[in-house]
Amino acid sequence: MIKISGVIFIIALLNPVLAVAQISLVGKNRIIFENEGNGNRTRLDISNQRVRSSLASITIDWGGDRDEDVPLAISSPLVRIPAEQQKSIELFYQGQGLPKDRESYFLLSILDVPITPQEESALQIAMRHRYKLFFRPKLDMTPDQAAALLTWQRLPVQGEIEANNPSPYYLTITHLTRQGKQGRSCGEVIAHTMLEPFSKKVLASNSCFDSVQGLQYNIVTDSGREVKQQINLELKGE
Repeated sequence: MIKISGVIFIIALLNPVLAVAQISLVGKNRIIFENEGNGNRTRLDISNQRVRSSLASITIDWGGDRDEDVPLAISSPLVRIPAEQQKSIELFYQGQGLPKDRESYFLLSILDVPITPQEESALQIAMRHRYKLFFRPKLDMTPDQAAALLTWQRLPVQGEIEANNPSPYYLTITHLTRQGKQGRSCGEVIAHTMLEPFSKKVLASNSCFDSVQGLQYNIVTDSGREVKQQINLELKGE
């Protein structure tokens, strides 16, 4: 057995057949655990699109580099899902250990393990799917209001920009493009970056040698939809 980056390859001989599990969260590409109204729990539905049963092994880790116990629990960390059916699990918050004035960020992993296939010689691949999980206490603003508070400035160093997120939400930015003096794209595209609550972040560039005048980017909503944004920049300190 060889394990590479969360993918398990079981080597088979004699014209192996590939068996790949297909498990996903129903209607979600990110998870918002709202700690309001529904108490300290939330439900997730997991779907198996295969024509055979599969096993789903579910774990939760901190989204950053924190090496601490996670104050969240899973009702069924290992779930057998029949072919073309769904199973529900619940996530629980123990009630303490997370800040009440901002979101907390985790990664929920689903290790998708096919049940032993009928073919005698088969290559099985167990895929690990990862979903962003945001634990959200009761906050004094909406996600849309938080996105509207995001500001950007260009820095004196060519190509550098600074993002300022004064909100209690994590803000996810995709496909960020710098624009030079004539509105042309400058430097590499930043495919993805995330801004922590109440934080500033400097984004450098190794290939933009123009003065950055504007930005185009998408901001990701709770549903995973990407909303296009375009802004003009001022030099920090002006």
